[in-house]
Amino acid sequence: MKLPLSIKIVSGALLLALTAAVLLLVIQPDKDDLATMDSEDTNGAVTSVAQNAFEFESIEHYIGFADHIVYGQVTDVAPFEPGSSEYTFQITHELKGSTENDIIHVYNQNNTMEPGVDYLLFLQTYRGGLYPHTVYKVLRDGGLVRMDKERVTHSNALISQDVKPKDLLADIAASPALSQYREVDALESAMIIPDYLELKDLAKQADLVAIIEPVEIMKKNKYMAFATVKLTQQLQGDITISAEDLVCLPAKIETGRQYVVFLQIKEGIPIVASKQGSLFEASDKEKWNEAMQAVER
Repeated sequence: MKLPLSIKIVSGALLLALTAAVLLLVIQPDKDDLATMDSEDTNGAVTSVAQNAFEFESIEHYIGFADHIVYGQVTDVAPFEPGSSEYTFQITHELKGSTENDIIHVYNQNNTMEPGVDYLLFLQTYRGGLYPHTVYKVLRDGGLVRMDKERVTHSNALISQDVKPKDLLADIAASPALSQYREVDALESAMIIPDYLELKDLAKQADLVAIIEPVEIMKKNKYMAFATVKLTQQLQGDITISAEDLVCLPAKIETGRQYVVFLQIKEGIPIVASKQGSLFEASDKEKWNEAMQAVER
C-alpha cells in the first residue's frame, strides 16, 4: 500500500513557513522566530538558552550568537532572490569562527554593501539544501558594520555610534563570548545532502523515484525552489505525492515540463537526494534512459 506523502511530511503551507528562513535564507524572518544559543553561567557550565532572536540583551550576547565575525571587503554582487543579493566577500581578518576559505558568499538585502568598502560582519552559517557552498547570512539586528577610517556606520543598538573602528575590533577580540556558539537547528542539520551520487546509489537511497511535472513554483531563489507537482508515474517507493505537497527541487525546474526525480524525505520535507544528478528532464533522452534503467535494476 502506498502512503500519501502528506501523512509522512509536513503539510504544504506549514512546510513553506518552517523552511523559508532556513532552506531559502529569507533575510528578514518573523520576530516570533526563536533561536537557541549556548551561554556560560557564572560557574562556567554551558547551558542551552532559548532566546528571541530580536531581543539580544548585550553585545556579549550578540557576539556569542554569531557563528562567525569577519572583517573584509565585498568583491562582487549578484542577484539571489527578489529583495536580496549574494555578496562575494574577501576576508582579511577573522575574529570568530573558522571559515573554509578567505572568500565566502554572504546573503543580505539589496544595496546594503558596496565593493571596495571595509565591513565588519556578524554572520550565521548554513550548509543544507542545494547550495553549492557554505552560505553566510548577516545576523539580524545590525550584523553589518561599515568600517571607515575613523568612524563606524551601523544600526546595531548594542554598539556605540561613537566607537572608533580599531577600538571596536579590539573590544570584540577581547570578548569572552567568542567561545560561545548557538545550537544548530535540527532542521538545518537534517537538510545536508551530498553533492553527487551515482545513479545506482541514488536508486538505493531514494525514498521515492517518480516522473513529475511541476505545477506551481511557490518560492524560489538562485539555487533551489519549492513547487507543487503532478505525479505522472511512481517508479519506486512506498509513499506518494499529493497536489498540495511542496517538493524541494533545483532552481532550474520549469512548470509544464516532465522530470524523473530521486527524492528523500528529510524531517518531513521531500528534497532531491543529491545536489546534482537527482533530476533529469525528459528532453535529455540519454540521461533520462540511464535514470530509468537504474530504477529497473
